[in-house]
Amino acid sequence: MTELKLLNHQHEFLADDTTRYLALVGGYGCGKTYSFCLKTIFMAAANVGYSGAIMEPTYGMVKRVLLPAMMEILHDCGIKYSFSKSDSIFTFHFAEGDTTVYCLSAENYTRMAGMNLAFFGVDECDTINKDIARSMWNMAMSRLRSGRVYQGFTTSTPEGFNFLYEFFHDEAQDKNDRRLIKGKTRDNPFLPPDFIQSLLENYPEQLIKSYLEGEFVNLNSGAVYPNFDRTLNHTDLSLKDFPNHPLHIGQDFNIGQCASVVHVIHNGNPIAIDELTDTYNTEQLIQVLRQRYGKRHITIYPDPAGGANKTSASMSDLSMLKQAGFELRYTKAHPPIKDRVNSMNAVLCNSMGNRRYLINTKICKEFTKCLEQQAYDKSGMPDKKGGYDHMMDAAGYFIHMMYPIQGKPTVRQF
Repeated sequence: MTELKLLNHQHEFLADDTTRYLALVGGYGCGKTYSFCLKTIFMAAANVGYSGAIMEPTYGMVKRVLLPAMMEILHDCGIKYSFSKSDSIFTFHFAEGDTTVYCLSAENYTRMAGMNLAFFGVDECDTINKDIARSMWNMAMSRLRSGRVYQGFTTSTPEGFNFLYEFFHDEAQDKNDRRLIKGKTRDNPFLPPDFIQSLLENYPEQLIKSYLEGEFVNLNSGAVYPNFDRTLNHTDLSLKDFPNHPLHIGQDFNIGQCASVVHVIHNGNPIAIDELTDTYNTEQLIQVLRQRYGKRHITIYPDPAGGANKTSASMSDLSMLKQAGFELRYTKAHPPIKDRVNSMNAVLCNSMGNRRYLINTKICKEFTKCLEQQAYDKSGMPDKKGGYDHMMDAAGYFIHMMYPIQGKPTVRQF
């Protein structure tokens, strides 16, 4: 069996088997998923002969994240197990007997109906829609009705003032049945040497407290792009300064409101040098692009929905652009809005004060106005009623494709 080398916050999380509801909230790389799997094993060992349920936000994450991690840790710990692939059910085989562990997606939490559980766990709980998270947690609590050691636990990166903050902070003031443990990325000495530096370089400042320090911070108030500064992100560079550069165009499709933000990439960084705000449909867009930019090589980063949508009479928007000879780069599905916003804020100004994204604000007047004025709506999403979303969506498709927030590096846990 592999010797367990635990950080302080991991040890606290695993050692506590008396608090009814337990949360480990921390930054990237502080060992949350590893702790989640170990906690599941500890609870299963304490409840031999009974059942537990563990969840990821989606079933895709169950397959990609939870199952491989759990199987690896079970192997390292020398614990025998069986796994039903068709039902996503583990059976842990201990010397005293067996424990059944159901692997579920939180979005389908109603599958818990009728279950009698000794324990449940939810990984990355704060990434779940707050209303769904609340309903899921309430149902899970109602299922804790058989076993020896009852506990509901979660590990997550904090994502603003969502369900975890409400349950483990606001509502915990006069309750003694819940406990919140915090972990910081810097607490983990086993991370790759450049892990923290990579986060600092690639994340905007407002996310560092959350994703590095594990603190609850308001990620949704005020302007969507607070990192933009009309002066500090401005450049006087224009199309004439880049006579031979290929063009990179972020594109949003809307009948009568097609939006395009035109870029060059210089020294590896994006520069917005032009915008198109008045093209009626894709057919007109193609004409304008050829008239304005001639034979330059143009790569378009479109709204993925353009493969099905039609702003013109017959062909889809993407088919028309392909037939016109433009190179297209896009994902099969819409990137998450949060990822696009974070990617944009990171290149506008990262946590180290570096501004990689420059905009000719004199030429890109509408784009500049949208950067300054788009705000969050009451549900915490970028507002679409003010008319600032089309230009921001267009630029966002390009930025997210070429300068995405770097994914959490895979960390082999000790």
